Amino acid sequence: MRKPSAGTQRGKVNVSKIRATTDREIKEQAERDRVELGLSGRWSEPYSVYNSRYPDVHSLRADLRCSQREFAERFGLSLRTVQQWEQGRAKPDQPARILLTAIQIDPDAIERAAARARLTVASSKRPSRKRKRTAAR
Repeated sequence: MRKPSAGTQRGKVNVSKIRATTDREIKEQAERDRVELGLSGRWSEPYSVYNSRYPDVHSLRADLRCSQREFAERFGLSLRTVQQWEQGRAKPDQPARILLTAIQIDPDAIERAAARARLTVASSKRPSRKRKRTAAR
């Protein structure tokens, strides 16, 4: 990245310089920046990322007639996550969007899968080995 040249104020935009910059100069600078940042090759061209739409969590939960806590427990989600999705503080990532869509299509199947996953995790935990304390003699 370029450092501000001497005599320019940091944080100020020189609009006349921007308007005078040609498309060719912009492309050349972008290429220099990519090389400097190590972004040449596959990542040098822009690409699209597809984020699927997801159901409205509040309406999905209302259709299933359950509270936020019940919804979270039923499908193996964190209560806090459900709250943040509904309040718009966070958006579900791609795997969560797929899960929410699957819940919308067949909630019973997803509930069974979540219950099965909880059983698998619970059975894979080893019981702790506690040493018995012996009485001092």
